[in-house]
Amino acid sequence: MPEQPPISKIVAPGQRLGRPILTTWEAIAQSLAIGPIFSTAFVAVFVVAAAGAATPLSILLAAVGMLCVGWIIALYARRYAGAGAIYDYLRRVSPLWVCLLPVFILWVFWSWVAWVAIRRLACLLLLSFRI
Repeated sequence: MPEQPPISKIVAPGQRLGRPILTTWEAIAQSLAIGPIFSTAFVAVFVVAAAGAATPLSILLAAVGMLCVGWIIALYARRYAGAGAIYDYLRRVSPLWVCLLPVFILWVFWSWVAWVAIRRLACLLLLSFRI
């Protein structure tokens, strides 16, 4: 197996992928780009509850969809390599409001989930202490 050259030989000194400062909105957008990866554990419970006996088929369809999205991202990454490529892609192909709409939807959803969780926890505590 041939030995890989060190990174310093591949990238010329002084080159960088982008400017070294992110705005607040850029940082939020990049953090939300990886959010769906971590939500799989939470969504699987809802898939089983909604799909019932068709759960294996729904998981298979979701896997095919994820492979298609991954393929599109790989095609894009060949053209534009760098950190935050998903955010960069969205900024190139859509207006700003389209990029911020999922942020707003996720904020509303997770605010609702937190509200329900807090209410249930409060009820549980009140019932357990018989207040």
